[in-house]
Amino acid sequence: MSDAVNRRRRAWPPAFALASIVLAVGVALVPQYKLRQPDPYAYRASIAALLDGRVALDAAQYRQLSAELSKLDDGWNSGIGIVQWTKTPAGAFVSEKNPGYPFLAAPFAALGLTRLAPIFFLLIGCGGLWPAGSRWLGAWGGAFAVALFCSSGTLVTMLHEAYMPSATEASLLAGGAGLVIWALLDERAGRRAGLAGALGFLLAGAAVTVRYTAVVVLGVLVVTAVLWVARRGSPMRARWLALWGAAGAIGPALALVYDRLVFGAPLRTGYSQGVSFSPGAVLRNLRTMPLPLLIGMPVGVLAAAGVAWALVAARRTRSPARRRDLAVVACLVAWWLAVWLTYLAYDWTTVVRSSMSFPLTSRFYLPALGALALLGALPLARAPRRVAVPLAAALLFVGAAAGVYSVTGDWLYGHGASPVTPLPGMPLPGAPGGFPGGPPPPGGTPPGGLPGGAPPPGGMPSGGPSARP
Repeated sequence: MSDAVNRRRRAWPPAFALASIVLAVGVALVPQYKLRQPDPYAYRASIAALLDGRVALDAAQYRQLSAELSKLDDGWNSGIGIVQWTKTPAGAFVSEKNPGYPFLAAPFAALGLTRLAPIFFLLIGCGGLWPAGSRWLGAWGGAFAVALFCSSGTLVTMLHEAYMPSATEASLLAGGAGLVIWALLDERAGRRAGLAGALGFLLAGAAVTVRYTAVVVLGVLVVTAVLWVARRGSPMRARWLALWGAAGAIGPALALVYDRLVFGAPLRTGYSQGVSFSPGAVLRNLRTMPLPLLIGMPVGVLAAAGVAWALVAARRTRSPARRRDLAVVACLVAWWLAVWLTYLAYDWTTVVRSSMSFPLTSRFYLPALGALALLGALPLARAPRRVAVPLAAALLFVGAAAGVYSVTGDWLYGHGASPVTPLPGMPLPGAPGGFPGGPPPPGGTPPGGLPGGAPPPGGMPSGGPSARP
């Protein structure tokens, strides 16, 4: 076979991966932008405050910023300024949200490129999945991992929502875990692998600042690294574990310091109410979540097939390669279950009854998308290329179609069909209360003593839709 033919064949996997990214980014960026729920207003205000050099605001600063933001185009002309902020023990006003994403997005906002913030982190996520999939499954394995990551309609929707942290959290975890897996699979385990693993843990730790529940994935990576290095004959040096642990601890430590300085205690957050997990929520979520998850992340079906394939292959053939496959699959399954089991116990999602507003609830499960993409790449990499490539392309277009449907309409309310059961105290579009689609909030003095018609600190009434926790 000629060198030219070989070069063309080697170029196909990265070209397929790049085309997948371009498709997802195009669907996310082209449609008109709207702040579709309360949460983006909270993050937008935090980013604006950071650009002014502040994290928390006094009452006068809060009023001024809210008035300024209410004049900006939010896609609805709703006149909303700040929602879902709260009052700290020191008397200042600050967002109730986790602090990481505003700090990550602020540099893009300073350049007027806020919508590119989640796209940048998508590239980081794909930049970790590509080497992990390639080292584990070959070049096409890396391409399929990237394609399957981009095939999620929920991810595409959250890439569109630049003032939401969901896509960035999922991308940081995918990129970080991908680099850690790449480092662990390095047979030489040299300095490059050690530094790549440290960068991977740094990214995973940064995801914890974006949403605190990402700590469950960081925990999975820590356990995986310790077990991998401790196994007999491991080429990875144990001394790298100290560097990896230190890198992974930076994000959580910063989050603890932030909560201590802003809220008075390292484990206290801005959520005074509305965040709860309970065993009783699991069965209720099992009844309502499968369809939104299937629509938003159909790669989950292929991921389950990948787990089955690895188990059957290991049973038929006992070899080092099969044991390696099982070790990687065990890490990915633990990552997947850590996220999904956590949010199956999430009480808030039990009150939402909607399939076509799938991003509203399935976004909480996005942190597992990197694991699903790598698991789904396993059977595709082992299947004939004439079957695997069309299947991956089909999933990409299904995800793009779901994303188009979502971001060109009002996904919070299912394109006006009202399939969402209203939550207690949640204003519907067109109703007084200042929710997107309705009139501006009425004037007067809201709770907290902020006159002038600005939304009250804490934002939506208890029970309203929120990207909690």
